[in-house]
Amino acid sequence: MDSSLVLTMSMAAPTPSSMPPPPRHNIVFTLPRTSSNLLTQILNLSAQLNIHRHPSDGYIFLPPLVHRFKNDLAGKDVNLWTEEEWHGMRDAFQRAYEELEKLIGEADVNGKGIYIKEHINWLVEPGRETQFLWPGQSNAWNDTFTITPAKTNTPASASLSKHRSTTNETCLPDSILSRLSPTILIRNPLLTLPSLLRTIIDNEGLDIALATPTSQWLWESSFHWSRSLYDFYTTTIPASARATNTPGIAYPIVLDADDLSNPDLVRRYTQAVQLDPELVRFEWEAAGREELEGVGPNVRRMKDTLLASTGIVKGKTAVGVSAEREIGKWKEEFGEVLAGRLVGLLEGVRGDYEELWGRRFR
Repeated sequence: MDSSLVLTMSMAAPTPSSMPPPPRHNIVFTLPRTSSNLLTQILNLSAQLNIHRHPSDGYIFLPPLVHRFKNDLAGKDVNLWTEEEWHGMRDAFQRAYEELEKLIGEADVNGKGIYIKEHINWLVEPGRETQFLWPGQSNAWNDTFTITPAKTNTPASASLSKHRSTTNETCLPDSILSRLSPTILIRNPLLTLPSLLRTIIDNEGLDIALATPTSQWLWESSFHWSRSLYDFYTTTIPASARATNTPGIAYPIVLDADDLSNPDLVRRYTQAVQLDPELVRFEWEAAGREELEGVGPNVRRMKDTLLASTGIVKGKTAVGVSAEREIGKWKEEFGEVLAGRLVGLLEGVRGDYEELWGRRFR
């Protein structure tokens, strides 16, 4: 055979080992006030050409959240829900999932991945939520909030595709979570808890903050959901299926918000999740008047620091922060009643945070 023909054939048919890896469908599971907006700003998603970008960079599961708050269901025992409330939540979960499926489908058609963020508590299945908030409580709805997948990746029947493991406390079945490459973003609760309370007071008023049940606060701030999801991936999904773009690093990747100011760590993370580390940025222009006018008041409050910044703002980390000193500040800022609630929440969420922090990406 002609040597030039052999060379041409070898160039036209790359070996499996030389082929680029399939695009990643990355999802960052967060909680309120964990700096997820800062993360996506640093990663410079608008310049990352290998992803099919979502217009809001995520928050696809906002409809279930709206249904919760519209009907005062956040942190409420699911056994007390009406049938109408149950159907509304079930439909909201399903619609959100179908938008996620559409986004993934569009990315697949274009040979791209995705990178989105979602508050993990928005995805929590209400029955599992009730069992966590009220230990020993039964679930009258019997886990029927689990979404129905649009398709399955295996020959298994449709009923099997809805299977959820014990450690999977979301509305998504295992078959859907297994298709996503997860990052779990955490931040010291000494910072997240008072920040969350400030946004409640600023957006809704002090009276609403005082009237908010502790169960709702715990639903919004507990790292239990993140820890449970971490356990799901590490105990249910094979290690080979959790490999990242970097040998020796596996999903789920735990990122602590304090580490976002470390350029080397951020670039190594970016490489691992199949984004371009050369595109990350630690400086940017502050939001202009036109951009600010297009942001609603609640969203503006949630992103006020980022919108006004030109880079990472110093003094927002947990370095040098102590519980004793912070609790004293809480009493001065919020008063004894609300500060006491924060202290109680701190005791309830700290253990899961510290467990995840010990497994963080370094």
